[in-house]
Amino acid sequence: MSFSPFLRRLLGFFAAILLALGTASAADPVSSGKRGLGVDLTRIIIDAKNKNASSGSLLFSNHSQTNYVSRNRLLDYFTRRPAEAAVISPPMMLLPPGRQSRVTATVTRPDLLPEDRESLFLYESVAVPGTVTNGRNPENSVRINIATTVKVYYRPKGIDADMNRAIEHLVWKRDAEGFTVTNDTPVHVSITRVTFEGDAVLETPLVVKPFESARIEVPELPAGRGKLQYGCVNDYGAVVVTERHL
Repeated sequence: MSFSPFLRRLLGFFAAILLALGTASAADPVSSGKRGLGVDLTRIIIDAKNKNASSGSLLFSNHSQTNYVSRNRLLDYFTRRPAEAAVISPPMMLLPPGRQSRVTATVTRPDLLPEDRESLFLYESVAVPGTVTNGRNPENSVRINIATTVKVYYRPKGIDADMNRAIEHLVWKRDAEGFTVTNDTPVHVSITRVTFEGDAVLETPLVVKPFESARIEVPELPAGRGKLQYGCVNDYGAVVVTERHL
C-alpha cells in the first residue's frame, strides 16, 4: 500500500506524538509496563549522615523502540546556573531501547555549601531521539526531545531533616491581600497546592527556603476566618495535606 507524501508526514507526526505520550516525568516513576523514558525516583536525597554521604543516584529507563542520547546537567535550583559544589555523571549517556542507565549526583565541594541547612539542586536531562531499532524511521517524521527534571537535595550532618515535621510546622499568616508562609526548619518545603475555603489560591508550586518566608498574593481574599489546606511533597514524593484555620 502506498501513501501520499502528505499522509506519510501526517502518520509520522502522530507516531512521534504517541511515543512522547509514553514518557514518564520526574513525578511519575517508571514501571515495566510504561512506554517511553522514565526515572525510578521523584527526588535524589544526599544525606551526609549516611554511609555513601556524598552521592545519590537514580535509574533512567527506556521502554521505547528508539535510541536516545541524553545530555545531563546539575544546576542550582534557584539560579539555574551550573552547580559549583556538585556534579552529575555521566554528563552524556546513550539510552538504548529496553535498557537502564544510572545517573549519579555527587557533592564534590561540601565546603562551599552551608552547614546549618539543606542545599537544593536540579538535575536536568534532555534526551534526543536517534533511530528506531528496526532502522525504519518514517520519512519526514517529527523527532521530539524529552526533558526530565529531578530535585537533588544535600543535607549536611547535624541538621534536623524531618520533612514531615517541617511540613506540619509551617507558620501561616493572612492579611487582606493574601498569605505569608514561614519555614523555620533547615530543609526546603515544596508546596504544590493551597486552598482557602475550597478555592485554589496558589497558581504555581513554590519552594520555601530554609529559615525564610514566601508570599502568596490573593487579590480577592474573603473576609473572616476560614479553612486553609496546603499540600506539600514529602521525601517519598507523596503529597501530604495539612489544614489550618486562619
